[in-house]
Amino acid sequence: MENKEKINYLKQYRSLSMEIDQITKELQRWQDLATRISPSYSDMPHGGGSDKVQTAAVEVAELTDKLNRKLHQAIMVQENIKKLLESLDDIKLRQLMSYRYINGMRWEEIAVRMDFNYRWVLRLHRKALNQISEQAIESHIKTVIQL
Repeated sequence: MENKEKINYLKQYRSLSMEIDQITKELQRWQDLATRISPSYSDMPHGGGSDKVQTAAVEVAELTDKLNRKLHQAIMVQENIKKLLESLDDIKLRQLMSYRYINGMRWEEIAVRMDFNYRWVLRLHRKALNQISEQAIESHIKTVIQL
């Protein structure tokens, strides 16, 4: 497994977080819509307000199910990535990888935060990637697939 593949695996942490945020915002939008729609209870004919309520309720239920499935998957992947990063021997490598893949910091920010030269941060990153074993990533992937 090449370093590029390892990087793509580690980047899942942030992309799953963004996807969860997006689903959560969509769910909130539908919940807001559902609470703004009020059914009318009169004998007078109406324009199908209950259909809107029903549609919003169905959409909220579907998004809630989708969010719960995504959350479960994301939490498992994120926990596996954290364990993978925690398996690195050097604390500086763990910090660097956590800053990059958990917190989503740019290389420049990491260099400033760790008080290192930019190029040194990139070298440490390469060193950390080399320490992450192919077997460890594959075992983490198998764990997620079994879910």
